[in-house]
Amino acid sequence: MSTALMSFSQADAAAWSVALPAGTARRIAPARHARWLAVTEGQVWLTTDDARPGAGGDIWLSPGEGHALGAGVEAVVEGRAAAVFQLVEAPQPRTVPGRSAWQRLGGALEASRRSLQFGAIAPTCV
Repeated sequence: MSTALMSFSQADAAAWSVALPAGTARRIAPARHARWLAVTEGQVWLTTDDARPGAGGDIWLSPGEGHALGAGVEAVVEGRAAAVFQLVEAPQPRTVPGRSAWQRLGGALEASRRSLQFGAIAPTCV
């Protein structure tokens, strides 16, 4: 499997895991973007302050289960015994350096104008 487009290989996934020794808890600070908490070993008790209806509160997660943490959500994770979880960040939108939204829109409109002028459908690059 090619890893050219991945930011890290599957073999390095263990580096993104967080181990919780028995009897310990860990605070997950709020972030500006969404995240996914996935349990890989043991059982985890997750408490969130999510303000959405029905989204906050306490839940138990077992290996293979996960929970979405929205933007701005703070959480506390505690293992029933020793546990391991991964906190995965949602992909962030890419921006093209040096080009404003108006410049990107102008390029798309110019490509559309040319395709109408020459009768060929040209792919637009935004």
